[in-house]
Amino acid sequence: MEQPEILYEDDAIIVVHKASGVAVESGRVSEPDMVSILRAYLRTDYIGTIHRLDQPVEGILVFGRTRQAAAGLSSQLKEGIFNKRYDVISVTDKEDLPEEGRLTDRMDTDRKRNVSYITDPGGPGKEAVLEYRICRKWSPKEGGRLAHIKVDLFTGRRHQIRLQLSHAGMPVLGDRKYGETPAWYRGNICLAASELSFLHPLSGEKMEYRITPGFLKSVR
Repeated sequence: MEQPEILYEDDAIIVVHKASGVAVESGRVSEPDMVSILRAYLRTDYIGTIHRLDQPVEGILVFGRTRQAAAGLSSQLKEGIFNKRYDVISVTDKEDLPEEGRLTDRMDTDRKRNVSYITDPGGPGKEAVLEYRICRKWSPKEGGRLAHIKVDLFTGRRHQIRLQLSHAGMPVLGDRKYGETPAWYRGNICLAASELSFLHPLSGEKMEYRITPGFLKSVR
């Protein structure tokens, strides 16, 4: 069993950097996921899952080590106390793309096909809201146009960032489900949960964590 990348741990919580390609909780015995990895690392039967990331997405996750801590963190998530920021590299040729903006859509999910989609206002699904800010645009030597984008997520819908950015003309580089990826790019999806802040469920102390995604160094 591989060792998790630990950002912080105490008797109540554990904060980790999940690698791309690792599921949070797969349920498959042959496929190690974050929950089984942490159970083995901590030698415990209980790990409280608070929030999730898509399997291809890397980033920061916090888990509860006790039911009390997990309940406190889950309440913060529902109340909007969690602050989550993402780094993205998008593919876009739109010249009139605003440098920053707020995307509000209505989304639903087909769980059998594991795909989400935008619905009409008043239609099925739930509201999905995010804000984005373009940090940099450039043209790689292989061709096309890329943009480094910061995303603040206000709702946690399935595949939300991937779908909303694609719908707005900014598909995530490497996301072959919701957008077309240039033939020259063969790497992982360029989406990472790079910043997370919340209140410690026991002490009330503000906890803040940041990572630098590998794709920001490798995609030039």
